[in-house]
Amino acid sequence: MVTLYNVISSDGFIARLDGSEDFIPDEVWNDLLDICKNYDTVVVGRKTYETILAYPQAMIKKFEDLKIQKIVVTNDNNFTAKPGYIITHSPKEAFSIGQNILLTSGPTLNSSALSEGLIDKVILNTLPDKINVGIKVFNNDPKLIPLSSIDKPNNRKLCFYSISKI
Repeated sequence: MVTLYNVISSDGFIARLDGSEDFIPDEVWNDLLDICKNYDTVVVGRKTYETILAYPQAMIKKFEDLKIQKIVVTNDNNFTAKPGYIITHSPKEAFSIGQNILLTSGPTLNSSALSEGLIDKVILNTLPDKINVGIKVFNNDPKLIPLSSIDKPNNRKLCFYSISKI
């Protein structure tokens, strides 16, 4: 089972065009940490991994202290990660390592996993803010079927979806 998790603006962007996530409040980091506890593996792309390493050390430590496998997917054969991370070179390879997997990444890895039919469900942590232009969850627009939602503090909402196979 693979679940995709992303934080998005109310107009559907995970980051600004320059990759900045300055509109995302730190409180959503705790949402991710809580969600990770329901999985045995978390998979990120190289850019997401590098973004995480730029966070304050206290936030990184909470993530790295989670008792789950942490996998970075990259096309760069020379890429190295900190101890505690596994490096793979495709979504299929990464997803073969775990049983119950959380993918949290950018549009390249998300779209690759989607096109290979590897994503079973999607969780979008939707913020009230609009940024008007930016980077989307996927390079294409799959049909997401709403399943449920949970209201969170500060007008955020965790929205759960399945993906239409049609």
